[in-house]
Amino acid sequence: MIDLYFFTTANGYKARLMLEELELPYALHLVELPKSQHLSEAYRKVSPSHKIPTIIDSDGPGGGPVTIIESGAILRYLAAKTSSPLLPSDPVAALQMEQWFNYALSTFAMTLTQLGTFLGRFPEDLPSVKKFYADLALDHYQVINSHLAGRDYFAGDYSLADIATYTYVRTHEFHQIPLADFPEVNRWFDAISERPAVARAYAPVQG
Repeated sequence: MIDLYFFTTANGYKARLMLEELELPYALHLVELPKSQHLSEAYRKVSPSHKIPTIIDSDGPGGGPVTIIESGAILRYLAAKTSSPLLPSDPVAALQMEQWFNYALSTFAMTLTQLGTFLGRFPEDLPSVKKFYADLALDHYQVINSHLAGRDYFAGDYSLADIATYTYVRTHEFHQIPLADFPEVNRWFDAISERPAVARAYAPVQG
């Protein structure tokens, strides 16, 4: 059994969506960030970084329990554990996947996180800062749009790169990104949204 410590953020949904795609049994533990539950002493014993998501796999390498932090590491671990094609074995597809997986984690997600911070968390209105991150986000969307032209997914078949990007594109309305301006991203997004695992992953969570 896998325990998933989760909140309804893009990173949290990455881990939940991965578990649903792999159809792995898991127990969902809600860690309510607005209530600072991630800073509690109890949660610090679960996650050394006191962040979400965190998973604890009771059947880790060697048969014992293992704790995994960071959404990217969780996706890679689960794919390797199950020998999933979400982690391509073909060297060319694997290289393509790695590039876009890292772009999603390190470039795309970080910019959208900063944009979201200034749009929704700061009481001060900082128009120039908002514009800076909004323009940067639009550039990232254009990069992704160009790459997806003529492709169903980022790296051949559906992969970790798609999961890592999808959960952030799903926040486009909050980030005030007009998805219709990026038709290739829009097409890709609609196709992934129809996957049964996505519906399960985004099912309401009981507090």
